[in-house]
Amino acid sequence: MCDVEGEQLELGGLSGSPLPPKPEKCDAQLMAPGDVVLLDMNGEKWAFVNLKANQTACIGKHRTVNLNPLLGAPFGSTYEVNEDGILYPAERDPIGDWHQAKPTDDHRSNKAINDTKDNSAQGLSQDDIARLKAEGKSGDEIVAQLCANSTTFSSKTAFAQEKYKKKKMMKHLTRVRARRPTARAVCEAYFFKQPAATNYMRYDALGMLLAFGNLGAHAQPLVVETCGGLVVAAAAERQGG
Repeated sequence: MCDVEGEQLELGGLSGSPLPPKPEKCDAQLMAPGDVVLLDMNGEKWAFVNLKANQTACIGKHRTVNLNPLLGAPFGSTYEVNEDGILYPAERDPIGDWHQAKPTDDHRSNKAINDTKDNSAQGLSQDDIARLKAEGKSGDEIVAQLCANSTTFSSKTAFAQEKYKKKKMMKHLTRVRARRPTARAVCEAYFFKQPAATNYMRYDALGMLLAFGNLGAHAQPLVVETCGGLVVAAAAERQGG
């Protein structure tokens, strides 16, 4: 049992025992001019940018998206791009929707569903979608309209519905995550973007390689690699830079 005196917890429950150390406040690293940022766009496209004031980047169909909103924001922040090419913070996904969309007993089947290429199951035409975008509707609202106007959506299984929504979300909404260029992030980006540059090294294989090499603080490894310097950088990062 521990005694509480003056709302301060004592170690060991003994009178006069030292107080537990207060945890230091750990602030997230903020993006600043001169930082290299990895832009992860919908998990399909990656771009490295050297951040500076009024820096622009090609995101989705927009060729010159201003990256000023990234300055002063923590690494890992997620953004969306509207129809005008403006970057704004993305809204957090509502908690609980994932479980609500996956019922335990789902007796529906996709075997009778025939989604033809002529898109006849969709009640919204391309002109209707263009009108929604012109009205300033967000990507989430457009996807909700597409689901509501699909004659086959309610008949799909929960997994098929999530797959359908994800497909439409990738098409009508560009979500960007500003990642810190860690060894894992760089390895992951190059594996999907230009795998030959890192000799087709996957991030899980890189982590296993570092673990087998017993890399840590005060280690003195000898690294010979042909992965464009990725393994050397990962070893230096594992040792604290």
